[in-house]
Amino acid sequence: MAAVGLTSLMAGTAATDFGGRKATAICSGIVDGCTYLGSGIQSFFIGHLVPADKPGEGATFLGLARNWHWWPLFMVPFAILGLAVAIKIWHDLPDATRKYLKEVEQKRLDATEPAN
Repeated sequence: MAAVGLTSLMAGTAATDFGGRKATAICSGIVDGCTYLGSGIQSFFIGHLVPADKPGEGATFLGLARNWHWWPLFMVPFAILGLAVAIKIWHDLPDATRKYLKEVEQKRLDATEPAN
């Protein structure tokens, strides 16, 4: 609940921020599509890395012994990649948000200036 709920919330928020009024649905669809594609790829590979139901049935995959220890190691590179992308876009703002913040700051400055 914590991971998927947060992902869904942030995906919708990011899609709204970066897509604007006219492209929110497209951005949300792209983000959701990437999420489902990544989950499918992860499921395929982890399904082949963990032990088979029957002993001796496909004991290796890509030269690796099938073992439950592989699944967290499989996800580490993707976590690092996600962290790198998050760090890169941490302070990135959509153009509309930049414009809004500039207007708000200007109003604040205008309100604090002493009248002559």
